Amino acid sequence: MVEYRLFGQKREDAEYIKREGAYIICIRDGCVAASRAAKGYYLPGGGVKNGESHEECINRECLEETGYSVRTGEKIAEAEIFFENGSKGDFRLFQNYYRGEFIKKEKEPTETDVVFEWLPLENIDKMVVGGQKWAVRVCADIKS
Repeated sequence: MVEYRLFGQKREDAEYIKREGAYIICIRDGCVAASRAAKGYYLPGGGVKNGESHEECINRECLEETGYSVRTGEKIAEAEIFFENGSKGDFRLFQNYYRGEFIKKEKEPTETDVVFEWLPLENIDKMVVGGQKWAVRVCADIKS
């Protein structure tokens, strides 16, 4: 069964920019695969581009962010996230989370503003997006 959770509150007067994303959750030796950026940690993955499947999105984003090829498994969770981003506007994100594994390093990452790391599960509160923290807890069966 795919878990679902809503984050934030929908405002009736807002015009939301809708974004769909797909992310991989790979847990190994008590750590989760993560991309570290200036603001904190994120799950590898990102925005789905035109006509892309979730698996294609995850594969593309992981190569860009980490340089690794991945194998995407079952979908475990979905989050709908409402938030305001100052001058950029109001966003409504639909994030899809999949179990998966990192296969092998294919190349150097092309995104230079993130660093691939294995984040210990006890530090998942360092993740920036509430939906992603929640999805890791669902995947790792951590009660919050």
